Amino acid sequence: MAFFGELTFEDLVLQYGERTIAGTRPLAPLAWSGTHWVPPRVYADTLDRWQERERTLAERARISTGCWAQGSRWGWRTVTP
Repeated sequence: MAFFGELTFEDLVLQYGERTIAGTRPLAPLAWSGTHWVPPRVYADTLDRWQERERTLAERARISTGCWAQGSRWGWRTVTP
Protein backbone atom coordinates (compact mmCIF):
# COMPACT_ATOMS: atom_id res chain seq x y z
CA MET A 1 0.00 0.00 0.00
CA ALA A 2 1.34 3.43 -0.93
CA PHE A 3 1.43 6.28 1.52
CA PHE A 4 0.83 9.98 0.96
CA GLY A 5 3.23 11.19 3.65
CA GLU A 6 1.85 9.32 6.62
CA LEU A 7 -1.61 9.05 5.05
CA THR A 8 -2.71 5.74 3.51
CA PHE A 9 -4.85 5.73 0.38
CA GLU A 10 -7.82 4.52 2.41
CA ASP A 11 -7.36 7.46 4.82
CA LEU A 12 -7.11 9.82 1.85
CA VAL A 13 -10.39 8.50 0.45
CA LEU A 14 -12.07 8.85 3.84
CA GLN A 15 -10.84 12.44 4.16
CA TYR A 16 -11.30 13.67 0.56
CA GLY A 17 -13.41 11.02 -1.20
CA GLU A 18 -16.50 13.23 -1.35
CA ARG A 19 -14.67 16.16 -2.97
CA THR A 20 -15.37 16.88 -6.62
CA ILE A 21 -13.36 18.22 -9.55
CA ALA A 22 -15.22 19.15 -12.74
CA GLY A 23 -18.35 17.55 -11.29
CA THR A 24 -16.60 14.21 -10.75
CA ARG A 25 -15.04 12.35 -7.83
CA PRO A 26 -11.38 11.94 -8.81
CA LEU A 27 -10.25 9.47 -6.15
CA ALA A 28 -12.53 6.57 -7.07
CA PRO A 29 -11.03 5.69 -10.48
CA LEU A 30 -7.35 5.93 -9.42
CA ALA A 31 -5.22 2.88 -10.13
CA TRP A 32 -1.87 1.87 -8.62
CA SER A 33 0.86 1.74 -11.28
CA GLY A 34 3.39 0.04 -9.03
CA THR A 35 5.09 3.32 -8.19
CA HIS A 36 2.31 5.92 -7.96
CA TRP A 37 -1.43 6.49 -8.28
CA VAL A 38 -2.70 7.40 -11.74
CA PRO A 39 -6.13 8.23 -13.17
CA PRO A 40 -7.44 6.30 -16.18
CA ARG A 41 -6.50 7.99 -19.50
CA VAL A 42 -10.15 8.71 -20.36
CA TYR A 43 -10.64 10.43 -17.00
CA ALA A 44 -7.48 12.53 -17.43
CA ASP A 45 -8.63 13.49 -20.95
CA THR A 46 -12.03 14.53 -19.57
CA LEU A 47 -10.38 16.76 -16.98
CA ASP A 48 -8.13 18.26 -19.65
CA ARG A 49 -11.14 19.08 -21.86
CA TRP A 50 -12.97 20.61 -18.88
CA GLN A 51 -9.96 22.78 -18.07
CA GLU A 52 -9.72 23.97 -21.69
CA ARG A 53 -13.43 24.84 -21.82
CA GLU A 54 -13.16 26.72 -18.53
CA ARG A 55 -10.19 28.72 -19.91
CA THR A 56 -12.07 29.52 -23.13
CA LEU A 57 -15.16 30.66 -21.21
CA ALA A 58 -13.05 32.89 -18.94
CA GLU A 59 -11.38 34.47 -22.00
CA ARG A 60 -14.75 35.18 -23.63
CA ALA A 61 -16.03 36.79 -20.43
CA ARG A 62 -13.15 39.28 -20.58
CA ILE A 63 -14.19 40.66 -23.99
CA SER A 64 -16.12 43.94 -23.93
CA THR A 65 -19.37 43.83 -25.89
CA GLY A 66 -19.03 47.54 -26.66
CA CYS A 67 -15.53 47.84 -28.12
CA TRP A 68 -14.52 44.17 -28.32
CA ALA A 69 -11.34 44.85 -26.35
CA GLN A 70 -10.12 42.06 -24.10
CA GLY A 71 -9.70 43.08 -20.48
CA SER A 72 -7.16 41.94 -17.93
CA ARG A 73 -7.52 38.43 -16.56
CA TRP A 74 -7.63 39.76 -13.02
CA GLY A 75 -9.37 43.08 -13.65
CA TRP A 76 -13.06 43.80 -13.29
CA ARG A 77 -14.94 45.36 -16.17
CA THR A 78 -16.75 48.59 -15.35
CA VAL A 79 -19.26 50.65 -17.29
CA THR A 80 -17.63 53.70 -18.87
CA PRO A 81 -19.00 56.39 -21.18
